[in-house]
Amino acid sequence: MREAPIITFGFKFVNRFGFPDSLLRKTGSVSRDGLILNEEIIFYRDIFKIERHRNTIVVVLMPYSTVSKKLSKYFFKGYSSFVINIGGFADEVQSIINRRISSARTADSKLELTEEEIKNNFKTINCPVCDANINLTDLVPSVYIHCNYCETVFDHYSNLIPGGRTYKICPETGLFDRVKIYYEYQIYFNRNTFRFKFRKFFCGDTYVHLIFERNFWKNFSMLIGVIPTAIEKIRSTSNRNQNYPELVKANIAVLEGRIHEVEFLYDQMLMRNKHHPGLYLNLGMGYLEIGKKDKAGFHLKKALESCSNYKPALDLLRKHEPNFVKQDNVIY
Repeated sequence: MREAPIITFGFKFVNRFGFPDSLLRKTGSVSRDGLILNEEIIFYRDIFKIERHRNTIVVVLMPYSTVSKKLSKYFFKGYSSFVINIGGFADEVQSIINRRISSARTADSKLELTEEEIKNNFKTINCPVCDANINLTDLVPSVYIHCNYCETVFDHYSNLIPGGRTYKICPETGLFDRVKIYYEYQIYFNRNTFRFKFRKFFCGDTYVHLIFERNFWKNFSMLIGVIPTAIEKIRSTSNRNQNYPELVKANIAVLEGRIHEVEFLYDQMLMRNKHHPGLYLNLGMGYLEIGKKDKAGFHLKKALESCSNYKPALDLLRKHEPNFVKQDNVIY
C-alpha cells in the first residue's frame, strides 16, 4: 500500500540557466520518508538542506547520497544539488522537509546524552522562518541564533535581524548582503562577434553592481541590452533596508581592498546594529582581502560572540586559521 503524501504539488526541473526543462509539469509530493519527484524518492537522510527563492526550491544533498539515475541527470555539474520550480507550495515544502530533517538530527543528538544531561542541558528552538528545529545544547549563549537550513539569523525571542528574510550571504561574493533574483544581459556586437547571453542569478546587490560595470558599456553597441541592464541596477538600489544604507558601498570597498573605507562604513552600521554577525563577517573578509589574517580572525570571532553557531564565520575561520579549535563553541 502506497504511503499517503503529506502534500502534493506540480513542479519542473530547472537548468543551470534558470529555465524549466519542459513545458509540462511533473508530479511531486512530500511523504513521511522523503521527497518524491516524478515517482522517484529522495530520503530525508540524503538531504542536507532545502533552500527556497520564491517558488524555486534548491535541493542540496549530502555527499555520496543515494539517488536514482533518473534524478542524478538533473544535478548541476560538480554539485550534489538540483533545482525545481514549484507553484504556490514552495514555502510549505521547504518548511516540512527542513522540519523533518532537523528534527531527525536533533533526535540523533539527543540519543547520545544521558538522562541527566537531557534534563539539565538539552535545549532546542524552531526557526521562525522555515520551522527547522535547531539544537542549542552545545552552543555558548549569544545574542543571535543562525538557522543553517534557511540561513536566517534571529534572537531567542524569534525576532529576525533587520531585513532577516532577504539579507543573508550572497552565494557569488560570500558577503552579507540583500540577496534576491537578478538577471544579467549581454547583448552587443564586438569585432565581428555578436554576443547574446541571458542569465538568471540569485545574488546580492553588490554583485549586481559588478555585473552592471561589466556589461553596461559593452551593451551600448546595441542599445537593446542597455535598458534591461540599467533596470537591474535600479532594482538593486531600491527598497533597501534602512539599517544598512552603506552596505553596498562598504561591500564594494571590501572587494577592492580599500580597508580604511571599509572600517569607517561598517563602524557606522555597527553603531545602529550592535552584535550583528553579518557585518562582523564582512569586516573580517575585508581584512582577508588585504592579507591581514590576525585582524580578520578577530572580527570573525566577534561574529561568533554575537551568534555562536554562525556557520559562515565558522567556515571562514576553519579555512584561514589552520590552528583554530572549536570545542563546545568556545574559541581558543
